[in-house]
Amino acid sequence: MDAADLAPLIARLRDALTDLGPMPLSPDTSARLIREAADANPDLPPGLIAAVTRELESAARPVMVSAFGPGTEAFSRGRFGYRARTAQVADARAALASARAGARAVVAMDPRDPWWARLLAEPTLSVIDDDLYSDGRKPGLFVVARQWSEPSGQDRTWWITDAPGKPSDVEAALSNLGLTGRHALSIGGLGLFQIDGYVQREDARLLQAPGRLAGVIGCVPVVPR
Repeated sequence: MDAADLAPLIARLRDALTDLGPMPLSPDTSARLIREAADANPDLPPGLIAAVTRELESAARPVMVSAFGPGTEAFSRGRFGYRARTAQVADARAALASARAGARAVVAMDPRDPWWARLLAEPTLSVIDDDLYSDGRKPGLFVVARQWSEPSGQDRTWWITDAPGKPSDVEAALSNLGLTGRHALSIGGLGLFQIDGYVQREDARLLQAPGRLAGVIGCVPVVPR
């Protein structure tokens, strides 16, 4: 495969990005664009289509990225393209401060620091993307921004609770509420769970979920990789 094979795809994606205007795309719009391109080009690897789309997005609408932790620099390049202005910062707190100012914060998970729990107290920030380990449950990092992803048709939701007891008990309680949740990790009495599908912060079912300190911290549109 060479550049000529990708020329029609690149041309269509450029036209679509032009039609969508000059602002950075919302996560759900970007995901739908990638999925539509993948459906229209079944002969091309989905991961390649995603990478090409990200680079064209970056060329048209470069964003600021603050990264902290192992693996975040490489992920940022792939997710936001080489035109993104990426800076490594001192810690998760600094990355979130950048997100408040309009950047994308790419922050690695730390087994000693449940930094993601701070998002419960900051509804203007949310998780808009992630990078999952091979088990599909545990995230290696989160992307946080001052925006909220709308439903894209294929999504996962990240939810936190301080419910005591075994994670399997929380999973069972979510199932009884009609939600499919899987435990991702626990730090300092707080559990992070991945829920299938798009779940709003104000979803009435979560009011009955276990935990006194609990809530949705973001929804992530799923794209082919």
